[in-house]
Amino acid sequence: MPENLQEIAKDILIDCAKKEKLITYSDLVSKIRSGFLTDIGPHDPRLFQLLGEISIEEDKNNHGMLSVVVIREVDQRPGPGFFKLAKQLGKIFSDSEKEEFWIAELNKVFHYWRSRQEL
Repeated sequence: MPENLQEIAKDILIDCAKKEKLITYSDLVSKIRSGFLTDIGPHDPRLFQLLGEISIEEDKNNHGMLSVVVIREVDQRPGPGFFKLAKQLGKIFSDSEKEEFWIAELNKVFHYWRSRQEL
């Protein structure tokens, strides 16, 4: 059973990745709140920090940036913080290649977690 906010959020993201589904920031917050008492919101810098920490850890383990599955409702794409973090992690792409990078990272995460389905 997850014990803290990061574990709960990570479990939700892993579940999305295993099902090859995306989740909006609002839906993520709703799911987090259903399992953990918090006042964190979908536009909360603490949420962005949390997602960043999860992605840094997962990327370091060569699993891909797990927060790639979290998207904005308005355009069904990750927020600017995702791409900023990707560049900080050494991912190289131009602004015109953001979509291509996002799809490639999404496929990497989906592939990794799909291969863990039976574990």
